[in-house]
Amino acid sequence: MVFVAIESPQDWAEYLINKQNQRLPQLSLLKLYADGHPPMYTDMKTSDKFQGLMRKARRNYADTIVSQTLARTRLLGFRTGADSDENGDREARRIMRANDLKTGFKDLHRWVFTYAYGYSVVGKNNDKSLVTVHSPFEVITEPDPVNPGQSIAALRCFHDVKSEEDVAVLWLGGEYHEVHRPHNGAQGLVLTMDGWDWDELTTLPSGTDFPPVVLYENENGKGEFEPHLDLLDSIHHMILQRLVIATTQAHRQRMVSGDFPSHDDKGNEIDYDGVFVFEPGTTIQLPSGANITELGQAELMGILAGAKADLQDLSALTATPLPALAPESANQSAAGATLTDQAAVFKAEDRQDRLDNSHSRTMSLAFQIEGDEKRAQLLDMEPIWAPAERFSLQEKADAASKAKNLTWRKEMETIWQFSPQEIDQMEVDRAAEQLQAATLLSIGNGDTDA
Repeated sequence: MVFVAIESPQDWAEYLINKQNQRLPQLSLLKLYADGHPPMYTDMKTSDKFQGLMRKARRNYADTIVSQTLARTRLLGFRTGADSDENGDREARRIMRANDLKTGFKDLHRWVFTYAYGYSVVGKNNDKSLVTVHSPFEVITEPDPVNPGQSIAALRCFHDVKSEEDVAVLWLGGEYHEVHRPHNGAQGLVLTMDGWDWDELTTLPSGTDFPPVVLYENENGKGEFEPHLDLLDSIHHMILQRLVIATTQAHRQRMVSGDFPSHDDKGNEIDYDGVFVFEPGTTIQLPSGANITELGQAELMGILAGAKADLQDLSALTATPLPALAPESANQSAAGATLTDQAAVFKAEDRQDRLDNSHSRTMSLAFQIEGDEKRAQLLDMEPIWAPAERFSLQEKADAASKAKNLTWRKEMETIWQFSPQEIDQMEVDRAAEQLQAATLLSIGNGDTDA
């Protein structure tokens, strides 16, 4: 919440920039894990070769955790108060197609599951709504303390490649303000108040009475793997230990002990590194009393078992199917696999519930900007999701044979899990087949008028 009086656009921009800068370090850390480059911690001064070994120990389990949930949260369309069609509102599907939201919402869900936050911005392009999605690196909002689902202020900062300028767009009430500054050449956008030309501030209506920026937030304001960074670090550490042992002890180490002179009979210093060369075909001459001891190798089975146990913990804590993290576990018991799948389904359904209201607000704003007040009614907006649980063809056929009281459309949706668009096309094909069958039957009965 805001505890000081903030009135001017410049004051609001400064407040939101400071708020964004406070969370950027954590977002940057999560991005390292999501990109497969988690930090590797060690107290030792390491050589370039050892750092290369550390890089080989990294695994992108973070992306696997996110992807497993992402695959079970697929938005198909919307139902509105203006269309009672079970397959969803056709105008809502038009907006989704026009704004490429089939993939856009997937990107938005990935940001939410990775960084805990994502945003949609609704604007106007000619007479139609323009819906874009943005990562938390680019957008920040201040929620309304009375209505947290709605923002009282929002800021988007980005680099315009075409004009080679940094651009800040600030939404306040029913207006948005745009300001520019020359790009400083840095690869990323530096969020400071310096350099913006506030005297050249552009102010335009946003098309709504409040900022048309919708916040999407994950459970507890955290990414899917964020609470488990320590466990991920532990797994990477154990993988590193295995690689270090396998690399440094690939061959048994030998130690030569005894009373060795430093110089030969002619007074030359003896190079023992050149004398004790353990290679195939070499012969080593040892003085009397010298001994060769072969050192043992570290036992790897315990390390491998520990790493597997850590992956099982990670699977349980994140509700991620174990075979996705450790493919060799695909042969786990049927009961264990069922429990893991159920946990993943329950988590995906929970994420759908959390995303529902934000998606409804986004589509409601899109219709509001287009002037379609009936479809813009938020209470009548209902997102349509693909089932979080996927069934095999055999399971679908078995369920369909036992379903007695479902309509054809409901059977196609709930049992066969077809999308609204597929059901629409199937209805057209079904009507054509029925008409053709009726025509052939009429001809067979001698009706020449047919």
